[in-house]
Amino acid sequence: MTFFLIDLLIIPAILQGFLIAAALVNIKQGSLQANRSLAALLVCCTLTLLGKLLYTRADTALLQLAMVLDTVIFLFCPFIYLFLRYLFFYDAVKNKFLHFIPAGVYLSIILYLLTVGRGHYAELAQTGSMGLFYYIEEGVGLLINLIYLFKSYRLYKNYARQVPAVVSFDQGLFQFLGIFLFITSLCMACWLVSFLSLGILGKQLPYVNYTTLWFFVPFLTYVVGYYMLSKPEIFRIRNSNAQEEVPSEEKEYTTPESTLPAPTKKPDKKRLKEEEVIVLKEKLLTAFEKNKVFLEEKITLYALAERLGTSANDLSWLLNTVYGKTFYDFVNEYRLKEFLSKVAQKEYKQKTILALALEAGFGTKSTFNKVFKSAMQTTPSAYIKSLEYI
Repeated sequence: MTFFLIDLLIIPAILQGFLIAAALVNIKQGSLQANRSLAALLVCCTLTLLGKLLYTRADTALLQLAMVLDTVIFLFCPFIYLFLRYLFFYDAVKNKFLHFIPAGVYLSIILYLLTVGRGHYAELAQTGSMGLFYYIEEGVGLLINLIYLFKSYRLYKNYARQVPAVVSFDQGLFQFLGIFLFITSLCMACWLVSFLSLGILGKQLPYVNYTTLWFFVPFLTYVVGYYMLSKPEIFRIRNSNAQEEVPSEEKEYTTPESTLPAPTKKPDKKRLKEEEVIVLKEKLLTAFEKNKVFLEEKITLYALAERLGTSANDLSWLLNTVYGKTFYDFVNEYRLKEFLSKVAQKEYKQKTILALALEAGFGTKSTFNKVFKSAMQTTPSAYIKSLEYI
């Protein structure tokens, strides 16, 4: 078997893919199902690299094995969708194996073709029938990936819309996954351009084509795997569109807050009586102004509702209807007031701006800067400099 220079890159990458997948399965934090889905995605990408490695060999048996491994192109975005579904929401996925039917159909066809004998297979290749088959296979794989990429974006946007109502902090992993989806979209766009170029113009683009794409995509996925190993947790919420129960294997890893319902999407003006509103407001203001719960970086709507002796839905209704704010905005306004109080006392002369922000309850510099600039229409450093001239 001939050895190529590129093998020095591909073979270690294949080993890394399997190792990351094994490590993800053994993580006991976060969502077990999400970890499994990402591990399956990594295995698919690793098999893709293995298929491309075999494809560069002239041996007929290896080429046929590479055709079998091409099945994974039907699984890439479906696994991304399942990964995000489990990662963001406490959902069960009904009939999840239905997502893999196209891959099963393709694999069945390939296995059938490889059992009819090499002579018949060679005859199909000589007549050009296999070329048409490969093009149709690529087109179907591209279409499936685009459909599931669109579904993944919808999940991402649904989570982004709901999470400010229940979480008071920005999650780096969520932002990272947004970048991952964006780069994946660029890859799919390049694949589409390559596919249309081959079908309409009869030309394969030199650098943007099916082969180079599936060399690049696995490495992109490995980056996500490494990131998940370093930051395995993300706050999950109940999908407002889901009716399923949490899978039994998920339950031992869920947090106490996961048993509480998500807040309603539209406030019900008759949800609480006037006297109940007064009592809940007093509890809320006591928690924030006296006990300063906003200083806790990871405070959530669910945890706060439990402390106040109310439901997450009632607390969410109070914030939305009475205060006209999301939980995220309400908490971070108090944090901003705390920071401004520290600045007014000139604590910035002994401590850094970031240190003061962390003391005020902000978890990250990016969250603090975003909240500050939105409220004050300037940067923290510019604001402090302006005080020096007063």
